[in-house]
Amino acid sequence: QLLLLKSYPADPRYRGPSMQVLRLQPIQNRLDKPLQLGSLNLIGYDLSARQISAGSDVTLTYYWQAAAPTALPMRVFTHIYPLDRLEVMAQQDGLPLVDDLERRPTSTWDDPAEVLVSRPFTITLPANLPSGRYRVVLGFYDPVGNQRLSTPSGDTFVTVTEIEIVAPVS
Repeated sequence: QLLLLKSYPADPRYRGPSMQVLRLQPIQNRLDKPLQLGSLNLIGYDLSARQISAGSDVTLTYYWQAAAPTALPMRVFTHIYPLDRLEVMAQQDGLPLVDDLERRPTSTWDDPAEVLVSRPFTITLPANLPSGRYRVVLGFYDPVGNQRLSTPSGDTFVTVTEIEIVAPVS
């Protein structure tokens, strides 16, 4: 199953026919309804495992579509919270795409039909993290002013999924 990332129509300014950019793998977990933060929509994610040992790594890759560019270039945060409170147990922040030169900041995401694939976000879980269920949350923020994008209800993050942390194997 190929995933269409972007279509380029035929254009007399460029040589050649129309073109499509495809990804060889589908989205592992496609959301029934996109999760909106500002003009950005999370449409799915890949997750390395749903059950992870404390002290191990969990990796997420996100898939976004943008209704419009953001006013400022934003960064992404991924936090692991207990189900019952907003306490960061582990986190990973960074640029949204695999591009350390920042050639595609969120302020340039201007094609609503384009699917943008994130960089892998790998979070190392603390070895002493108690066993149980945890939420994986995601948000966008401006690294200069720390302004965050909001959901339609005013929250500054969305819950992507839940994971289960188990005691490390001795």
